[in-house]
Amino acid sequence: MALVHVTGSKSEKLDSAVIRKSMEGPSLQRKPPSSSRHANSSQLSHNTNKTLQIFLALQVFYFSSSLAFKTSLILLYYRIFGVIRWFRWTLAAAWTIVLLYFIVDLIVAIFECTPVAYYWDKTIKGGTCINQDQFYRWNGVANLLIDFMILTLSIPMIWRLNLAYRQKLSLSGIFLLGLL
Repeated sequence: MALVHVTGSKSEKLDSAVIRKSMEGPSLQRKPPSSSRHANSSQLSHNTNKTLQIFLALQVFYFSSSLAFKTSLILLYYRIFGVIRWFRWTLAAAWTIVLLYFIVDLIVAIFECTPVAYYWDKTIKGGTCINQDQFYRWNGVANLLIDFMILTLSIPMIWRLNLAYRQKLSLSGIFLLGLL
């Protein structure tokens, strides 16, 4: 145990007490390697495998919830502006794009490694994965473009309404708040 000689002001005494207390803590006591927390590498590997399996499941959940959110916005636009035929076709085309994007994302996320178990177990011989950095980067770009498309769908319909210019501008701003 270290001895700390304390002289001086109250703040110096407090600092010395904190240092002394931290030196007495169990974190500085040396343990034999056999009882070390990370001595069992199979346990660490098991935790990593479980984490990666959960991450893969979360990707599927994320893409599914994204589909549900985008579909709900398209259905909202249909309910508000669906009386015009060409706009209904535009909404159907937008939803088709969203659905196809979801299907592609889901397939790529699940089968990004061959075999699928290689995603969490890199010890499998002959397994390969796609470039995940590129997938996430381009997925983000495509997601941003689809979100922008969905949020701007309502603008032409708002500007066709029989409202004053300021009201049209305000209403457009309200619908575009999702861009923030």
